[in-house]
Amino acid sequence: MVELLYFFCLLFVSSINCAEIGASKDECMVSRCSDQGPAIRFPFRLKDQPENCGYPGFELSCTETNQTILDMPSSVKLSVKNIKYKSREIVVEDPNNCLQSQLQNLRLSASPFHFKLNHSFELQAFTFFNCSANRSDSSYFKSIKSFSKSCSFLPGNPLYAVDSSTSLTDLDVSSCRRIYNLSLPTYYIYEGENRLYLKWEESICGNCEAEGKKCRLKKSNGKKPETECITDTKVSQDECMASSKCSDQGPAIRFPFQLKDRHPHHCGCPLFELSCTEKNQTMLELPHSVKFLVKNINYKSQQILVHDPDYCLPRQLGNLDLAATPFKFSEELENSTFFICSSVNGQTFGERVPCLDVPGYQVWKFPSSEVMSFPELLPCGNKMYASSLPKDEYGEIKNNFHLNWTTPSHCKGKGALIKPLIVTGNFLFAHISVIIRDHEK
Repeated sequence: MVELLYFFCLLFVSSINCAEIGASKDECMVSRCSDQGPAIRFPFRLKDQPENCGYPGFELSCTETNQTILDMPSSVKLSVKNIKYKSREIVVEDPNNCLQSQLQNLRLSASPFHFKLNHSFELQAFTFFNCSANRSDSSYFKSIKSFSKSCSFLPGNPLYAVDSSTSLTDLDVSSCRRIYNLSLPTYYIYEGENRLYLKWEESICGNCEAEGKKCRLKKSNGKKPETECITDTKVSQDECMASSKCSDQGPAIRFPFQLKDRHPHHCGCPLFELSCTEKNQTMLELPHSVKFLVKNINYKSQQILVHDPDYCLPRQLGNLDLAATPFKFSEELENSTFFICSSVNGQTFGERVPCLDVPGYQVWKFPSSEVMSFPELLPCGNKMYASSLPKDEYGEIKNNFHLNWTTPSHCKGKGALIKPLIVTGNFLFAHISVIIRDHEK
């Protein structure tokens, strides 16, 4: 339709700018530099998108290797690992794993960003020294780790950070040269992080996305750009209908699932939110902090293949409550009872669960229907919990298992705006330490 209007405009109209009609309404559509890269939308924009697609200072670009780059003042270029639009956060690192080489030029005061801080990590002033002699034996000097052998910043001599409040009389700087002073979050110095966690000003978009709205530039005659939140019920095909992945080998993520921090909230259903781990694995998080890695999603049969990330499914069983989710087990279940014992005789009638063992105690699983038939359990007698879990053809615990899902009736279709789903449910969790303490009384 847009192309047709543009054609007639060129033929018959000369008093208006036909280019405005011919311009694609998708010129500001959501973009990304790679399938695993962060979604790029307002207030960010790609360098080749019109200026009205983003807010000043939020310009991104794509490298030849498909990295997402944030251009900062003073020619600082940082690789973007994640953008959290709801909380206005961005995670960046040096594209060459040599962040220390750019620190002296970092001027956040000239950008719309500031360091993300909390009660654990605060902003502290440091003085950086380049020392020819080793200073790692001094409690005042904190060595700055290089994350790349090719880091060319001050080659040959290590870089040290010293609390700027430290008196020079307490320092041996005879073989050191002061490089620069800089205030940094303490996690970079003391935790050895190679990345920075930044936030942008609340005046830019505020809580738009947290409230399920979109943010855009506000039409204003003022010198400083302003933003506004709008309710947009039109769902972008790029935002919701296009699949996303955590890795090239990972499952495609589309409705009713949505990818955390990449898809707007209306792109999926409640309790279908997936996330990407630092190793680019796909993670499903269920109520009560139960987490499974997703190996495959079959949208036709509405079935998902998951496994426990620590290969210890029983550890999560105490908190697993599928009744509070749209999922249910696909395989045959076995009602099992778990016991923690200091010793067990006749070990052929049960299955040991080594991943739950603690020093001096073993954990065993028995079919619940046959527990009373095992007199050998009498000296053990410490029941942890009972649960239903999938089993293989040999009756052993499975770490890979299938879940079927049912799309909630209030989540009507791709891109449907949905109401929040509030779930409640009781869950069982047994602390092994309590059981042991009770046994030893």
